[in-house]
Amino acid sequence: MTLRLSTLLLAVFAASTTLGDETSETISKQLQEAVAVTANAVAYFSSVEDPILKCLTSSLAAYEPDNLFAVFRYHYQAHDGEPRTDIDYCVNLTVTDTFTFGFRACEDGPDSSSVQMYYFNGLSCFVGTFPLLGNDYCLLWANQDFKDAVSEECVTGFDKNCGPERYILYDKEQCS
Repeated sequence: MTLRLSTLLLAVFAASTTLGDETSETISKQLQEAVAVTANAVAYFSSVEDPILKCLTSSLAAYEPDNLFAVFRYHYQAHDGEPRTDIDYCVNLTVTDTFTFGFRACEDGPDSSSVQMYYFNGLSCFVGTFPLLGNDYCLLWANQDFKDAVSEECVTGFDKNCGPERYILYDKEQCS
């Protein structure tokens, strides 16, 4: 069932990618590396203050590198009596020369939106602008192993690309 669903999602998503941009194989390989690094990650900073993103985590639910396809499950934590919400996001691992790649809630069908990729340090973090829940958020994602010690280069990558507003999403005391 999971394989059939992944294959169906892959076919729909591949058909919906932007055709006007040329892709770069090198950049796409970097994105595949970033997928491996952020397979289990925490959203550390956001450029927009939004309580729904507090304690946001992600996990890699499906990964098909030969098909340039992945599914990340985002875990939105419960706040103010609301239940926890998990949303699967389909990712097209083909990056354009403008550093964008297809990204959308899998349940949304073939219409595609994209992530603007800004920074990846090759080890512990990824910075990009993500379309989530109807808004665009510039986020710093940190690998779970580095969540309590995000490097200065990752913070600089966020500040340089996301602007002066920095809202902390991960707090060791509040996020379990």
